[in-house]
Formats: sequence, structure tokens, C-alpha cells
Amino acid sequence: MRRKEQVVAQSSSSKKGKSKRLEDAYQTLQENLQDEQHSFAAGTNFYKAFWIFVIGSLIGCVFETVLCLIQRGHYENRVGLIYGPFIPIYGIGMVLCMYLFRHEKNPFKVFVIAAFAGGAFEYICSYLQELLFGTVSWDYSKYFLNFGGRTSVYHAMWWGVAGLIIVFVLYPVCSKGIEKIPNKIGCIVSWICIILISVDVFLSFAASYRQGQRQVGVPAQNAFAEFLDRHYPDQRLDAIFANKKTVKVNK
Repeated sequence: MRRKEQVVAQSSSSKKGKSKRLEDAYQTLQENLQDEQHSFAAGTNFYKAFWIFVIGSLIGCVFETVLCLIQRGHYENRVGLIYGPFIPIYGIGMVLCMYLFRHEKNPFKVFVIAAFAGGAFEYICSYLQELLFGTVSWDYSKYFLNFGGRTSVYHAMWWGVAGLIIVFVLYPVCSKGIEKIPNKIGCIVSWICIILISVDVFLSFAASYRQGQRQVGVPAQNAFAEFLDRHYPDQRLDAIFANKKTVKVNK
């Protein structure tokens, strides 16, 4: 009788062990599937922010170009970097919206916050551009309730509208599209683009700063400055950044 009970107990223990191993295997399989499904750009991580920046910069370039065609009746180069159809101020604005409104779905609050943040951001960008390069790319002096010509209430309202479009239309669509990119391809392509755009930003900044130096007769003092003078002369930069105007010269 005891032997029979021992056999039953061993059999029950064996079944429990197999059941536990099956549960562990199933849990491991589920975790592996979740890892495979986990996007390289999940949530609001670095990769997501980078691609939102790129998309926003592209959209900004298209918007500015079309707006120029409507308002002035002709094509004008509207870019913020030397290479590629990018206007970074729009890309940064879209990234800010992504982080500012992650948990905010009230349209009125989104509009108000985007209007204030957009107006302030536009003012800061204009101030830094003039401070560093002696140029401005927009002047709102003729608009009612403007702030030093750098921004105005009217344009702040449009930033509010842009915030609504980004939060409720553009970002959800772009976010889902980015997350569908295969992980390995997404990571590799992301870093290639990050390097290229970083070089683009550096060259654009350096060439613009060097142009300001040339305007006050500062000679090239090193090999890199000579490189900028040869490859990015005033005529080329003026054609690329057609909308900028010199307001003062850097000393």
C-alpha cells in the first residue's frame, strides 16, 4: 500500500514538474515574441525623437516652399541646412510637441501651450541667429503685437494650430509608421542618418559663421577656414539660404 502511494506521489510530482517546465517554456516563448515585436523606436525614445525631427524638418521645408509660392508667386529655396530639404526649427518643434503632449489630449490646452511654447521658441531662434551670424530669416515687425520682429501674437496662434495638427494628426501616423520599420534595419539606417545630418548641421553652422567673418574682413586663419572659403563662398550660401538677411556683421 505504501509502495503504491509512493508511486502515485512520484507520478504526481513528475506531472507537476513537466507542467512547470511547460509553463516556463511558454513564458519564455511569450517574452521572446514580445522582444521581437518591441520596436527599436518604441514610445518616445531617442530613435523615435530623431525620426520625428527628420520628418518635421522635411514637412517644414515643403510647407515653407509652398507658402512662398502662394505668397510671392515664385519658387525660392527654403532650407535651414546646406545639404538636404530640412528646416530644423520645424523638426525641433515637432519633437517638443511629442514630449510636451505625451499625456495631454485636451485640444484647448494643447493649443494654448503650443502657442506660447512655439512663440517663445521662434523668438529664441531668431535672437540666436542674429547673435551668432548677424542675420535673420524672418521679420515680423509689420505685424500687430510683435516682439522685436522675432515673433508675434498672430504667429504664436499659428504655432497653436500647428500643435493641434501635430498632436492629433501627424504624430500618431508618423509614430506608427516609424515603429513598423524592422529593428535591425531601423537602427543601422538611423545611425547612418544621424552621422550625416550631424555633419550637415556642423558644416552649415561653420560656413554661416565663417561668412560673417568674411563680411568684416577677417582672413582665414587655419586650414578649415580656408576649406570653408573655397567650398562655401558667399554666393553659394546666399543662394542656399535665400530668405536670410544681414542685420549686422560679426566682429
